[in-house]
Amino acid sequence: MSGAWRRLDLAGGGLQEANREIARTLRRRGIAYGLWLLFPAGAHRFYLAEALGGLVYVAATAALLAFAVAGWTVAALVASAVLVSLASHRLRLLGKPLGIARIDASENAILLQFVPNPPLEPARIIKLIQTKRNYKLAGQDRLRIEVKLPELKARVAEIRRVFAELG
Repeated sequence: MSGAWRRLDLAGGGLQEANREIARTLRRRGIAYGLWLLFPAGAHRFYLAEALGGLVYVAATAALLAFAVAGWTVAALVASAVLVSLASHRLRLLGKPLGIARIDASENAILLQFVPNPPLEPARIIKLIQTKRNYKLAGQDRLRIEVKLPELKARVAEIRRVFAELG
């Protein structure tokens, strides 16, 4: 007989007592499957009766999720910055034939700055200022359009519309 069998203590109850001890330490099947579904959260460590391992696993999972969310946030910010940059570049290209040197668009107004001696008829700009109340001259080379546009897409569309009026 091996040494392990000699050290086995059946607590005086024989095989029946050994089966009760095993049944007491085993987990229920429903609980086991539930914990298996929560494996990514570290619940399997609790099933294995490793409380410290379970807590460490849960903390590591939460940290990884936080980094993933932060990474996606950074990626979303970078993507939106690229889209804004592309939109502004396209608008600069559209404004160049009109003699527009600079475009500033905020939530409250659009400011177009013209190059010296733009290729536009001054009468066209004066007519726009006279017919539209929200068009104003802001110096000798700037046109200010007062309009409330909180969204970037709306600003881009409005600038394109103004370019169509000017061209």
